[in-house]
Amino acid sequence: MASAKCPGSTGVRLRTPNAPNHLRCDIAVNIEENDNQYFSLSQWFRLTDNGIYNRAVLVESSCSVDIAGFNMDKFSNDAFLAFEVSQLGKLHTTSTILS
Repeated sequence: MASAKCPGSTGVRLRTPNAPNHLRCDIAVNIEENDNQYFSLSQWFRLTDNGIYNRAVLVESSCSVDIAGFNMDKFSNDAFLAFEVSQLGKLHTTSTILS
């Protein structure tokens, strides 16, 4: 889910550059202030065990957006909140909790 934080219309582009060709997506939409846009991705992006994966979702926007991800499977509580690259500084780590 992407939510725009700026007045007017915000251009948002979602890409999956490392996905297999048949699962790749390149979606461009405009989101109005305080509006939400929902995207659905393949189960290929889910992490099922420990390891190093090259599964990325690249989100670019013309203004600040909040990005949250949810696993919509029944009885699941997996979710994440994404941060803008400019907010991460020079050193950052990523972790996922598998339930």
